[in-house]
Amino acid sequence: MATKKGDDNAQFNLGKCYEYRKGVDKDEKKVLLKKKIEMLNLTLDIIMSNISTSGN
Repeated sequence: MATKKGDDNAQFNLGKCYEYRKGVDKDEKKVLLKKKIEMLNLTLDIIMSNISTSGN
């Protein structure tokens, strides 16, 4: 599954599915966890992008 492989787009889309409760469990804890993972992955992408463009 793409979300388990770390695909940011897949994780974002899954987070949206949980947010809008479309085709997924209606477990609020899962929604929150997926959103946290989504934000952490986006933050990591930004950090890695800044590192690679700073010349380090």
